[in-house]
Amino acid sequence: MDVSRMNTDEQLAAAIQASLDTHQNEYDPDSENEGDVERRNPTPPTNVQAFEVESENKPEGREFSQDEKEMMICCAAICCCIGCILMLVLLPLSFRSLAEDEIAFRKSTVSSKVDFEEVYCCGHYHLGPTGRFEKVSRHVHTVYISESSAWTCPSENGTCLESSGTTNEVGQTIYSSFAVNFRIIRDRENAKLAYQKYQFDDVRVRQAVTALAMENSKETPQQYSVEQIYEAYSEERPQIVVNHELLDADLHVFGFELQDIVVTEIQMPQAAQEKFLVQEIRNYQDDIIRTSWIANETRLETAGLVNQINIEGISATREVRANADATVARLEADLEAYRRYIDISATTYLIEMYKRNFPGASDVEIAELAASHQYIDNIMETSSGDHVSALFMGAESNRLFTQDITA
Repeated sequence: MDVSRMNTDEQLAAAIQASLDTHQNEYDPDSENEGDVERRNPTPPTNVQAFEVESENKPEGREFSQDEKEMMICCAAICCCIGCILMLVLLPLSFRSLAEDEIAFRKSTVSSKVDFEEVYCCGHYHLGPTGRFEKVSRHVHTVYISESSAWTCPSENGTCLESSGTTNEVGQTIYSSFAVNFRIIRDRENAKLAYQKYQFDDVRVRQAVTALAMENSKETPQQYSVEQIYEAYSEERPQIVVNHELLDADLHVFGFELQDIVVTEIQMPQAAQEKFLVQEIRNYQDDIIRTSWIANETRLETAGLVNQINIEGISATREVRANADATVARLEADLEAYRRYIDISATTYLIEMYKRNFPGASDVEIAELAASHQYIDNIMETSSGDHVSALFMGAESNRLFTQDITA
């Protein structure tokens, strides 16, 4: 079987060689006549059998020619160049990057399937040639709503009146302008919810937030009066144009959260402003009258209290003065009584002393001695003053010294 296959290959090679020689003779002008003669007198190829016999001693494999080797080298080089070009083109396309303010899910460009298993944050990632990011900004977004109209509740003196069920009971019309700041909730479940709802389309999300905020701004002012809405502007009393809790709950439905609400302007139509001003002026006038009445009542009560205090002061002063005078009089009477008691006691003791020293003297003499003693004491007391230098006595007063004692 191998010999027959070898013979077949050798015959095929001889036929190919003969065909090549024929074509070479056709394009060779020098051999044109010889070719014509051979075509006119065809002869059988006698060298085929010789070729077959000669080829039996040759090896089975065939060596490549120089041209074939060069062609193979060129093909290999071309394949390598194509591979390098594909690598240079596809390798950069395999990397994706996210900015600092972005989060994303991975999406396949072949199957268009989004992988919700991982949330990618800022940085560079190798996703392959068929991978790309579905991005969304994780920073705060802001929508501005201008002149959103709403009704307030009917009020009196700044307080909402109880509704009686009629449809005509409305307050003032106000137009509010405010800004809503919101952002996506940066966990996997809420990011997945945000993509499933709006496919990270900022335009559609802003439209949804604007619609929810406007609807909220129409419903919330109906629970408050104009005065309450205008007075709510501080940290202690924040704005009440938009209900923060309700709007935040509405945004959580599609994976976003509310940051804050900034009310920039609250307006009323000209007719409503005039009506509101008239009501406010009347309220101020009522307040002034009420305050004046309260001030008069306070003034009268104060005057009554002052009079009562004055009367009580006068009564207390007189009572204190009377008590003081009575005390002084009592003390003076006590002093006078003590003084007389002392004088009586001194005279008694003096008479007793004289009686002990002069047992033979009569009572009249004892009395005279006591009177003289008291008289001398009075003179000495009078002359003992600092400003007394001489003492003059009348004849009657000096009778004890001028009268003859023996007589």
